Amino acid sequence: MNDNETTGSDLRDRVKRKSTMDERLARLRQSAERELARHPDPAPDLPAGDVQQLLDDVRIYQAELEIQNEELRETQVALERSLERFTLLFQRAPVGYVVLDRSGMVVNTNGTMADMLGTDPADLERKPFERVIAEEDRGEYYARLASFFKHPDEKSMELRLAPRNASPFYVKIQGRTQMLGATPADRIDEDRLLLVVTNVDERHRAQAALAESERRYRGIVNTAPVGIFQSAPSGRYRMANPQFAQMLGFDTLEEMLDAVEDIAELYVDPTQRQRVLQLLEKFGEISGFEIHMRHRNGKEVWLAVYARSVLGSDGKVDYYDGFAVDVTEKREAEEALQEKLNEIKELKGLLPICAQCKRIRDDKGYWNQIEVYLMEHTDVSFSHSICKECAMKLYPRTDPDRLK
Repeated sequence: MNDNETTGSDLRDRVKRKSTMDERLARLRQSAERELARHPDPAPDLPAGDVQQLLDDVRIYQAELEIQNEELRETQVALERSLERFTLLFQRAPVGYVVLDRSGMVVNTNGTMADMLGTDPADLERKPFERVIAEEDRGEYYARLASFFKHPDEKSMELRLAPRNASPFYVKIQGRTQMLGATPADRIDEDRLLLVVTNVDERHRAQAALAESERRYRGIVNTAPVGIFQSAPSGRYRMANPQFAQMLGFDTLEEMLDAVEDIAELYVDPTQRQRVLQLLEKFGEISGFEIHMRHRNGKEVWLAVYARSVLGSDGKVDYYDGFAVDVTEKREAEEALQEKLNEIKELKGLLPICAQCKRIRDDKGYWNQIEVYLMEHTDVSFSHSICKECAMKLYPRTDPDRLK
């Protein structure tokens, strides 16, 4: 369709009503001349003074007619310019325009709207607009159409249009009393509703993709076998996964966020919190730093923390995020091993032992049977027996061959 062509019965009617004033005046003059020719009226015999007065009146009337004629010409030009502007705005708009009557029939539409639906404007006009709305969204359209007519400039809705040979797509529909860029003189009639239709399908797809990405992210975070957290420089947790809350003895994340005003409260040594912040400020991250914290039930736990500083647009720390691994059992095992190593080192030193009875003196000065001392300081257990030499001394009548 040519940009200078109008679409719809309303525009065609306006063009017909605005025929040029020169043509109307010419037709009117020709009709007057024909009428005078059919009914010649001899001029009356008037005094010279009356004739002069009549001529003056005719001249004045002629001047008035010329002024009115010029005003009509200017009005005609303004109307034609307004019509041209209206047509260009309507056809070249980057958004779809649909004019509805109160029954919901399409009175007029532009090429942009037709292109969205892969059809021609003529295929849309004089048909219900609901025909191109996805069936699942028609209920919302029906429910809100009347309110759009009452206050169109305050209304908008998003729904899907369903072209014949293409997949449905989301659009934003806004009510208007005049087109974008139009003047107040171009307002739509009260019994008409102008809808501005914008394709927002890409935005909806992006939002759906973002929602799916967030869902997957939440799934990973909430089922991770390690604790994941995010904290503010003020000392409060901003978020954490269930595993992290459970490491500190809380049943739910909400319970932990409500109970912990300052993260330093959870440290066995609150000054260690300052040490962590100093390392983050200096290096921007920490890796495997073991933090001594207190479980909700009072027991002490050790967490290996991997964290980093996240800066805001102003270059200052916005928050910290990271993950933690419970290394309490590992830490306890290391401490137990160290204790055993210390005991082994102790046994490697000089032991005061009695030369006669072979008893060993402990650190407190008490003499202990050697087997008692070893059982207390090692994991050794004893099963008592008797050697061959001692058996012969104690039981001389015993047959030596029976002793092995």
